[in-house]
Amino acid sequence: MFTAVLPPPGVIGQLDVLLEPRRDADSALRWTKPEGWHVTVSFMAEVPADHLGRLEENLAEVAARARPFEAELAGGIGDL
Repeated sequence: MFTAVLPPPGVIGQLDVLLEPRRDADSALRWTKPEGWHVTVSFMAEVPADHLGRLEENLAEVAARARPFEAELAGGIGDL
């Protein structure tokens, strides 16, 4: 299980355009679909099934209190 931040659709679109010409660079690479792209915030150890409901409730409460924030992706193959 993990928590993640989902970038806005516009950012996903920009990344998709940026990466399009690079997808054929190495046939050994597997690319995920843009609708699955996210920034992983934390990984959690295996969570017992009987704890999932409460964990989801707690995460929903925290997410509801979170304010939007700005983040920047820079470096690598180009600044966005």
